[in-house]
Amino acid sequence: MKIARTETTGALNAGHEAAREDLYAAGLIVGKKWLTIGDDDVRASHVALSGSVAAPRQDFSVGGSLAPYPGHWSLPAGQRIFCRCTTASVLLT
Repeated sequence: MKIARTETTGALNAGHEAAREDLYAAGLIVGKKWLTIGDDDVRASHVALSGSVAAPRQDFSVGGSLAPYPGHWSLPAGQRIFCRCTTASVLLT
């Protein structure tokens, strides 16, 4: 369960990131916003990121490690395992 949830979150967010590249290239978005589940199990470092916006090709600082999205493979285990966060595109207004 732990591995499946962790890898699914990473894969889902990797897909969002790939789609976001096309949206950015088309001039339809200006950034990405970090979102948490909002319950008591969310890590403090992820709560601190909740609602923060980064440019489409910019990394978030996740507990001191840089990553383009939640669940990225490069994050240390303490920031990645069982993460349930995601990102949303910030539309051009």
